[in-house]
Formats: sequence, structure tokens, C-alpha cells
Amino acid sequence: MNPRGVQDRLRMAVVGVGHLGRHHARILAGLPDVALVAAADVIADRAAAAVAGKTGRSVDDARAALAKDNAAGRLISPDEVAAKVLWLCSPAANVVNGEAIVIAGGAA
Repeated sequence: MNPRGVQDRLRMAVVGVGHLGRHHARILAGLPDVALVAAADVIADRAAAAVAGKTGRSVDDARAALAKDNAAGRLISPDEVAAKVLWLCSPAANVVNGEAIVIAGGAA
């Protein structure tokens, strides 16, 4: 594993850890210059299990590691992400154009 901190590595996330997402998580977790900082799935336990299976950690340790790397100190729920996506699709966001919206629990 790369001895550098998570800030020195490319931060990657996997959205959806079903059939193909599990493979993406496995590949990303094995790359020395990549920090797998999130695995999102509508089934939160499936996301933690995917990380655990790819890193050799227990599900609880995987949840704790993902939460530790988040500025909020917890996992962000799929409902929280969905709320931002719904807002972006609403008329209220009609002036938002070409932006990258970071949902990172307060990380800069």
C-alpha cells in the first residue's frame, strides 16, 4: 500500500457496487496511487461489504475507514446524494450550468 496520505493520492469513488461496480472497486483498491474514498450504493451495507471484500477489512472497519476519510466523519447516505441530484434537475437550479457539485461532507 502506498505510504502517502489520502490527500496525496488520486481520490476515487465507485457509484453502484453491483455486478460491475464490485470489479471497479477491486481494481481501484489495488492501485497504489489511488485512494478509494467512497463506495455508494442504494444498499449501504452492500457498499461497505464491497470495500471490505476488496481491502481485506471487516465490514465495520471498512465503514469506519470510509467515514474517517470524510470531513463530516460519517458516511453520506444515498438519500443525501439523491436530494442534491433532484435539486439539480429542478427548475430551482436552472441557472446552474457546467458546475461540479462536490458532496463530500464539508471537504474542500
